[in-house]
Amino acid sequence: MIGPGSVVAQAYRVERKVGRGAMGTVFEATVIATGERVALKIPHECFLADRSALKRFMREATATLTIRSPFVIRTMAVGKLPTGMPFLAMEFVDGPSLAELMDRYAGAPMPLPLAMRLLLQLAEGLSAAHEAGVIHRDLKPGNVLVASPGGGAVARIFDFGLSVLAFDVAGRLTLSGTTFGTPQYMAPEQIRAAKHAGVQSDVYALGVMAYEMLAARWPFSGPTALDIWHAATHFDAIPLSKHRPDLPSGLCGVVMRAMARETGARFESAEDLRCALAPFAGGD
Repeated sequence: MIGPGSVVAQAYRVERKVGRGAMGTVFEATVIATGERVALKIPHECFLADRSALKRFMREATATLTIRSPFVIRTMAVGKLPTGMPFLAMEFVDGPSLAELMDRYAGAPMPLPLAMRLLLQLAEGLSAAHEAGVIHRDLKPGNVLVASPGGGAVARIFDFGLSVLAFDVAGRLTLSGTTFGTPQYMAPEQIRAAKHAGVQSDVYALGVMAYEMLAARWPFSGPTALDIWHAATHFDAIPLSKHRPDLPSGLCGVVMRAMARETGARFESAEDLRCALAPFAGGD
């Protein structure tokens, strides 16, 4: 049982549990040799049942070591517990999640300058990950931390590759959606078959986040995950311009294109999306 005072891999001393999510638990820890603060992400024990999924996770987690971006939380090491369960040691970042930050606006849209600043950063971070060959698969506001060095908000993406465990172990999408996260951000091709998740699936998720930040609502909602997935795969979302007629029509068009149901109509890359968003950033 890992808890405060535990030593992990003879290298990290656990200080406290930071949080527990659908796929794992995060602890704040100290590197014994240097005193540096790190975040340890340890998947839940249920994933031990599928060794092939764990091997794939190790490959993808190792790939995250090569991502270099100020907008991606750095993976510092990948290791294994005595049980065989892998763990990630990541840089520790203080700050709320993007989901928590949006909640502070009490159902109102995020201010446009802040939203554009964060969206451009997220697109750049995604682009760096994709260049390293890493697909997120579960990009959502809860997987973004917002730090504020020097008074300027900085978005930091984390949990790259972790969702591969849930997809491999589940074998297919569960109707509850609880196995791997929030269904609102899943691209139609990912809903149909998890193995089809790729670069453009991450682009779609970022488009949904942009819609949510600017309209204070999801493009698709419903009482169950199945209702949401049905809507996302069969219908187009209500245009962002209907909710925000005050926004530039070009910006609304960029967001809607990022969420296109067919990949051929969507931006091909996160960098393409970043370039399309840039003219609306107001010089920030």
